[in-house]
Amino acid sequence: AGGLTVVAYLVLAVYDKLGSSYAGRPVSWPKSLLASFCGYALAHNLGFAAVSGAAVRYRLYSAWGLTPLEIAKVVGFTSLTFGLGGLALGGLVLLVEPEVVPWFGENLPHWALRLLAVPFWGVVLGYVVLSLFVRRVRVFKYDIDLPGPRMALAQTGLATVDVAATAAIFYALLPDAEGLTFLRFVGIYLAAYAAGIIAHVPGGLGVFDGAIMLGLQPYMPAAEVVGALLVFRLYYYIVPLFLAGGLFAGFEIGQRRGVLARVTQAGQGTQALEVPAIASLVALAGALLLFMGALPVRGTIVEGWLGKAGALASHFAASVVGSLLLVMAYGLLRRL
Repeated sequence: AGGLTVVAYLVLAVYDKLGSSYAGRPVSWPKSLLASFCGYALAHNLGFAAVSGAAVRYRLYSAWGLTPLEIAKVVGFTSLTFGLGGLALGGLVLLVEPEVVPWFGENLPHWALRLLAVPFWGVVLGYVVLSLFVRRVRVFKYDIDLPGPRMALAQTGLATVDVAATAAIFYALLPDAEGLTFLRFVGIYLAAYAAGIIAHVPGGLGVFDGAIMLGLQPYMPAAEVVGALLVFRLYYYIVPLFLAGGLFAGFEIGQRRGVLARVTQAGQGTQALEVPAIASLVALAGALLLFMGALPVRGTIVEGWLGKAGALASHFAASVVGSLLLVMAYGLLRRL
């Protein structure tokens, strides 16, 4: 699972590399890795990925000389690439294993779910075909250049590998269960992930977890799912959050070499480091509260004091406060 996590984030770095090439301002691999890792790791945990990930990328790419229009092209390219992978794999699951989709598989006829694969694959195929014959489209008075056919095929293939690798992280942590094939689990994972994105909750907390537990209910008890959930969040969310936060703070410090140069001067040392230090401590506190909010409440001291409802409310409150602290830490780092 740890190795698959590395693979998943490396594939995401290729998104940014291709995106900068599409924008006409290709950046180096180290810069693509930094922008992708910080953007996705922070967006996964903060929620509102389209906003938080774009804000991180804007800060990094603008420092490297890209214009706002070029940065917008990179952000749009990466978002579209991820969507193509979800549609391609989602269509495959709906066609082969429609019954695994939580709730819908039990309450809708399978032929209707299989029909949903047609628009899913239609969007992907239409995008590739459009790239063969059309080089530019006009949307709201703006001309948008489309990637070439090679780039479109690379987007679809990379996104499919990324979604499959991310689902494989979770699948590797689950115990063996009769009837739970990887393709079936991909369907459950995609449905849960989509629910988490739509809810705009930081890290999909609660929404993603509930959908996963609902989908896996026929295959294994909830306790085993919760154990895998915690380790999955540790690998794919918590550890990358700390690493990305440190890298992003280091980047901000590096952008202020003139301030750091005064560290040796009397009275200037604390001023150079106080903002990154305070922001890092606030981010650490927020991440710890988020992690605590994801822990089970059964058997805890809080449950003994407040009862189950009170313990759940306490965990939810910790998650909300942790999310706000992460946003505050970013604001402190930007001196807002």
